[in-house]
Amino acid sequence: LMDAGDLVGDDLINGIVAERLAQPDVAEHGFLLDGYPRTPDQAAAMEGFLSEAGTTLDGAVNLDVSVDEVTARMVARGRADDTEEAIRRRLDLYESETAPLLAWFADHGLLDVVDGMGDEDVVFGRLSAAVDARLSPLDAS
Repeated sequence: LMDAGDLVGDDLINGIVAERLAQPDVAEHGFLLDGYPRTPDQAAAMEGFLSEAGTTLDGAVNLDVSVDEVTARMVARGRADDTEEAIRRRLDLYESETAPLLAWFADHGLLDVVDGMGDEDVVFGRLSAAVDARLSPLDAS
């Protein structure tokens, strides 16, 4: 499934994430997810199981990177499942399923968009600043 560039189904991935986020260390230390949720339906499911656990999502970050740059980075990783066809399929899935998620996060006041182009250290600095800005009001409360 993943080797072909397809995504794991919602039932499976939602269950895995829900189980992990229910662990005691998450309540104590918080969490950071990369690549989940991918769709508004997954986000709504996550909102539900976080609510059941007595917590909420504090924010979401989207790294804004051109398609050409994303493709080049994925090819450069050298992973066996990063074939041109698999990358093209993932980007198509992103456009059809994941891009609407950005609107969902924005509508919920959770979205920060960070310029993902440039040197790795510069992008990391931008990302860190966005996360710090999102979390600092929470630390004050």
